[in-house]
Amino acid sequence: MRTILSSIIGHPSRSTLENRIYNALTFFTPLATVFVMPLMFILEWSAYHIASVLVICSVGFYLYFLSRFRKVRSEPVLYVMGFALLVVIWITGYGSIGYVFLFYQFLILYSLLVFKRRVRILLFLLVPAAIIALVSLEYIGITAPRHYHSTDERTVDFVINFLVWFLFTGFIIKVIIDNYRMERQRIQDELLVAQKLQRRLLPQQVPDIPGFSLHALYLPMELVGGDFYDFCVSDETIDILIADVSGHGMPGAFLASITKMAFEYERSREGPGAVLAGMNAAVRGATVDCNFVTASLCSIDRATKTMRCASAGHVPTLVYRRSSGVVEPVKPRGCPLGLFDDLEVEQAEVRLCPGDRVVLFTDGIVEGFSDQGAMFGMEAFVTAIADGATQTPRAFVDGLIETLRKFSGGDFFEDDITLVVIDVQ
Repeated sequence: MRTILSSIIGHPSRSTLENRIYNALTFFTPLATVFVMPLMFILEWSAYHIASVLVICSVGFYLYFLSRFRKVRSEPVLYVMGFALLVVIWITGYGSIGYVFLFYQFLILYSLLVFKRRVRILLFLLVPAAIIALVSLEYIGITAPRHYHSTDERTVDFVINFLVWFLFTGFIIKVIIDNYRMERQRIQDELLVAQKLQRRLLPQQVPDIPGFSLHALYLPMELVGGDFYDFCVSDETIDILIADVSGHGMPGAFLASITKMAFEYERSREGPGAVLAGMNAAVRGATVDCNFVTASLCSIDRATKTMRCASAGHVPTLVYRRSSGVVEPVKPRGCPLGLFDDLEVEQAEVRLCPGDRVVLFTDGIVEGFSDQGAMFGMEAFVTAIADGATQTPRAFVDGLIETLRKFSGGDFFEDDITLVVIDVQ
């Protein structure tokens, strides 16, 4: 059955949802007419009825032919045909009026799906305007309402309405719902593949570095997100990059992939500031609709425990000092990647001591909201860092996420969350 239906209205992988619904309307409307409208002749043989059948079938199948085989949609003709049909069958009377209302229901559904705001509102108001006009014609006596002349007429009229509303309505609704489900499933499958690919961009395991203890976490708001992090460990330095792409979903994931590749290519430059400046050109060439990337890159000298940081419009890197119990923000100035052709970033240098903790994060942590609309905020985050200073990086991260879940009132976060914690031993 699905194969037959796909051959009639189009295959989901080779046609849009709008085209499939249009094809269903233009094919099954005249088809239902072929089976249902002849019952009208039991009530009354009329030139109006014969003309209605011929108009619906010929115009409907012709519109279907143009759409299915010529890839041309004629929405104005579809609406003119429906309007003319409404007028003709209203005047001729009987249960076929329900058929016309039904046809218009799906025209309205199609218009809500396809057209923009003003046209959509106009078409939505067309049906009640036409009905008001036709009722007015009856009220002033230009046309007279039809009445049943016998019980047989009432029975046949009931059969017509039952067949049209039960069979036609049910089938068209099934077609629309099934196509929506297939479209949603197709998008879901693509997102799952994108999620797997994005996961491959992240470090597959946390490096074991003598003298340091490190843990990282990435929680996307959707199946795919715009945050990411990366490590580059050599005998001399530990380079840690964290980035946040504006937007979510597939566009954010795509730009995150570009940023990751740019980092792989540019990371041999001298100093975090030079690396971010070099990455800017690749990100700038891949941005659309004013998208941008904030990023922070920290390079720790393993011998001297000196950390150099550069920021491209990112939230500050936080350093917890074990000796004083104070959390110090490190935020050199810099513009986000992708906004300007020439990027200038400052570079800050921090001396780390044993027991210190470095925390890189994205704004999804501090900008989380509770059910009451309160923001988690930087102050609460700094307090959490100080309170969890004696925990291992993994235990601290797990505890922080649990705190955020309790604060937000559920497992859903309003933004991607990325966190990298490194302890100096």
